[in-house]
Amino acid sequence: MTVRVCVYGAAGRMGRSIISVLLEDDAARIVSAVDCSDCPVLGLDAAILSGSTRKIDVLLTDRLSDALADAQVVIDFTLPQAILPLLTACIDKAVPAVIGTTGLDDKSQQE
Repeated sequence: MTVRVCVYGAAGRMGRSIISVLLEDDAARIVSAVDCSDCPVLGLDAAILSGSTRKIDVLLTDRLSDALADAQVVIDFTLPQAILPLLTACIDKAVPAVIGTTGLDDKSQQE
């Protein structure tokens, strides 16, 4: 069985690392990669973004709702202010999230 994964915060250092690891895992398939709307590399292939020489035809997008459409899970490594929009979208689409973001204050953790 292959798990369909969305990487949230894909253009960041950890997001790129996660993509690299997922590319080597036969049990996972990257179906979407998301970052903020002002990210300078939007539209780049996620595998190329991670340093791979092969393309996987998954382009970096800022459209979270669309990115969740085919995902079974989201892996997040973003900033604390990006968590609430992610969780809201995940609840709406019934997609579980693995949160790797650090630096959340008490209020953010309660939300």
